[in-house]
Amino acid sequence: MKIKNELRRRSYRYLYKIFVFLMIFLTVFILPFTLAVQRKAESQMSNIIRKANKQVLQQIHHDYEYYKEYISALCLTVYSRNDVMALMYNHELSYMDVHATMRSLDTNIVNAQPSVLSISVYNCKKKEWYSTEKRGVDYYNEDGAFLAETEELSRLTPIFRKIKVSEQPEAYSYVFSYLMYEYENPGKDSSLVIINQNADWLIEALTQVSKNNGEAKAYLAGKDGTFFSHEDMGEAKEVDLLNECMEKIRNGELQNSYGDYLARDESSLVSYLCVNDYGDVLILLQDYEKVFKDITDIRKVFLLFTVICIFLGLFIICFFSKILYKPVDELIKFTEEMKELPELQKKKHGSEFQRVQEILEYSAKKNEILQQQKVANDDILRRLLLGKLLCDHDGSIWKEYKKVLPNTAFAIQEFWDITVVIVKLNEFDNNRYDFKTSDEELLLYSVGNVCMEMLGTEYLVENTRQNEMETIFVLNRKSQEGGQNSLLKILEEVKEFCSENLDIELSIAISENANDISKLAGLYKDAQDCLKYQMIYGSENILTTKLCAENMKNNAMSCSSESKKRLLDALRIRKTDKIENELDNIGKEIAKLNCDYVLFAVTEVLTLIYTCINDMYDLSRKGKRIDFNKFSVMVLEEERLSDMLKSLKKIVSGAFYCKDEACSEEEPQFLNSVIEYIELNYTDINLSLQNIADFLSLSPRYLSKKFRQCTDISLNDYILNYRMKQAAILLTDTNLSIKKVAESVGIVNENYFYQLFKKQFGCTPREFKINGGKNQYV
Repeated sequence: MKIKNELRRRSYRYLYKIFVFLMIFLTVFILPFTLAVQRKAESQMSNIIRKANKQVLQQIHHDYEYYKEYISALCLTVYSRNDVMALMYNHELSYMDVHATMRSLDTNIVNAQPSVLSISVYNCKKKEWYSTEKRGVDYYNEDGAFLAETEELSRLTPIFRKIKVSEQPEAYSYVFSYLMYEYENPGKDSSLVIINQNADWLIEALTQVSKNNGEAKAYLAGKDGTFFSHEDMGEAKEVDLLNECMEKIRNGELQNSYGDYLARDESSLVSYLCVNDYGDVLILLQDYEKVFKDITDIRKVFLLFTVICIFLGLFIICFFSKILYKPVDELIKFTEEMKELPELQKKKHGSEFQRVQEILEYSAKKNEILQQQKVANDDILRRLLLGKLLCDHDGSIWKEYKKVLPNTAFAIQEFWDITVVIVKLNEFDNNRYDFKTSDEELLLYSVGNVCMEMLGTEYLVENTRQNEMETIFVLNRKSQEGGQNSLLKILEEVKEFCSENLDIELSIAISENANDISKLAGLYKDAQDCLKYQMIYGSENILTTKLCAENMKNNAMSCSSESKKRLLDALRIRKTDKIENELDNIGKEIAKLNCDYVLFAVTEVLTLIYTCINDMYDLSRKGKRIDFNKFSVMVLEEERLSDMLKSLKKIVSGAFYCKDEACSEEEPQFLNSVIEYIELNYTDINLSLQNIADFLSLSPRYLSKKFRQCTDISLNDYILNYRMKQAAILLTDTNLSIKKVAESVGIVNENYFYQLFKKQFGCTPREFKINGGKNQYV
């Protein structure tokens, strides 16, 4: 009985809460809603009034722009006339020329165009004004006084001003003046043309505004403080409002070309429209109470409506509180009988509604976490299994893939036309977006999204990661139409998109097609093999098995012996252009090799260059050598064959920088003959300049001179240097005595051999042999 009474008391308490809630709802929601509706209605009416004002002012501005373009074109026409040019710039003008020109302007333009009041021309060289009103020299031209008072002149921009039309004090007219002169920023004393347009059209427009808008009054305010209207200026209050508007515009408080605001005394609505850059403004004045009378009436109606709604709301609250009470009470009882979750057992504070909310929120949160974990785990598992599939050669992983992920697109696929694409991200150190190495994951994710988007229209796409800077895509064509050509086109678009929008370069390799998923591992290996040929073909080409087929079949490990011999001949005669030409030819041969042998072939060429150049330095005794380790790193760290060849050319160019170090192209055969003879006969103790000269049928003097010209060293020094190098080899690789070594290189006198060897290597033969020919003695 106690529990029943407690539940009843508690239920009444919730009934009270429902009643309070509905009261708050009425106060906080319905009343502000009613007020918001009222404000919305007032705002709409206010916007309609402001929109109407804007349309009125814009119509006047449209007429203004029309006349501006028309009179500007007319001004340009007048300025371009030859007779007007003569009036502006000639030193000597006859009265008849002036009179004829002004009469022509008066007859053909002023009289033919009702809106044109007058045309004036100023000759700065003669300091004279010519006017259509005078048809000649106008010594008291009012335009001259206007220009003298104006600080800034603007070409072909209408300037609103007041001018006299007779000698009477009050006889004046309003005009728009258009100026045309030769230079952009003329001085006060430059030749020009002025066309004064009658402002009668503006009077008609302002009159029409007053008729259509009742109490509205429209004005045109000039930059100089002149106010123009279709009728006489009204009260001083209107003048103050006009001055206030112009002051706000000058001070930058009103920055838009059109706008409206409430006057300081809140008695008038002021609308304005800037008609040009010179400072002329259209201003519309309206009495606020008369304009917004309908808004005041709306406020009264809404006040009465609000009072009625309050009384009606109280009745509805009392009625619906009873209806809402019973299901709420039953819900609270039900939640109290529910078994609480373990995490919420300790929470005993708060109302029953809060308890129910906590349980539901907890359940929803747990469910969301489980769903997210499932999606993440499925994605990780899919990528893991796809990575295993790329290395699966017996089909066991594919069975596991279908079992674990039965609902994926690949698992339910029946038609197979699969291709493997590897997309590699090249270096991006000089990216205009300042991407760093740490941004690799972000860039690969972006590239992956681009590929999925572009390839997804024609292919089922799965992607995974195996290596750094690479993303692997497994594609299965959705239909049997199309082929690898369409895939190449899409991948070219992917490269172009990434280059333009991400400023990154991609290397892309494609495998052949297969109609069996069990061949996926083989396709992946094909794509990997193709990607290796990026070294040869660069990132500009999409690497396919068709493109790399000839390289893959090539079993050669290096370039031909003939090419290396031609390069060696070019190095010996030190002709840089010929060396570069031979390097280009060698590069073409290396570009046809299998990618596994490219670095070996380049290293072989580098070694050949290194050996030949250092031999020449040793022979010429220049005291310098090239560092093989330094230059091998410089060459072999390049990723592309073309860049490796460029580095080789730089090495050669740096070694043969001086212009006088090259001999003529006709002499390599001579030089080779001499060197080959020395290499074959250096062991002969009788080897001399005379022996070689006799062998080549040359005079000793000519032979010595020609050899020095090509090698920058005497023939005798070359023979001695070559003998010392061979001696060093024998000391290092054999157990011969020093005397036997000397005799083996053609030197009988052991003491003389000691002197030559120490001069060459900086140590005695014995020290050299003991230390095994280490660098400190070389």
